[in-house]
Amino acid sequence: MGQRIAGLLSSIKLAPWQLWVSADESNEFFLGICNRKDIRLQMGSSLGEKIAASMENALLKPGVDGVIVIGSDCPSFDAAYLEFAMHQLYVGHDVVIGPAEDGGYVLIGMKAPNPGVFKGVEWGTDRVLEQTITNIDMLNLSHVLLETLWDVDRPEDLDRLQNLDPPLFWESA
Repeated sequence: MGQRIAGLLSSIKLAPWQLWVSADESNEFFLGICNRKDIRLQMGSSLGEKIAASMENALLKPGVDGVIVIGSDCPSFDAAYLEFAMHQLYVGHDVVIGPAEDGGYVLIGMKAPNPGVFKGVEWGTDRVLEQTITNIDMLNLSHVLLETLWDVDRPEDLDRLQNLDPPLFWESA
């Protein structure tokens, strides 16, 4: 899935992109899908801290007006979905979210760093989206929700991979 997402991002060239990883940035797999200079080590302990840190890192750079973090477990988005997400930030929304069927989200984008968006979120539950939106509302930020997509979190999600265009096939270990 990581290769599929990296290939899409490289081919559509909507914006520069980085690969944020939880381990060894020099891993051959990562180097095979991304330039070394664009691989970063995630910071923080919870998923929310990792997302917030990566957003802050990107948003504090000169000329960066918005950033979108994409989950590596969502093979179902396409170029139009990403372009629409970017457009939502461009037209003035503070936050854009691509909801996932399981109650989380496949992407989140922001125009300015705000770690409070992720405070107290129970990661890995079906309440992630709901809790994130509650935080956004409490911070008086505007937001927009995109079309709901599916991601790969459960064994039954793997069967959906073969219905993609082009299909992804998997083998159990």
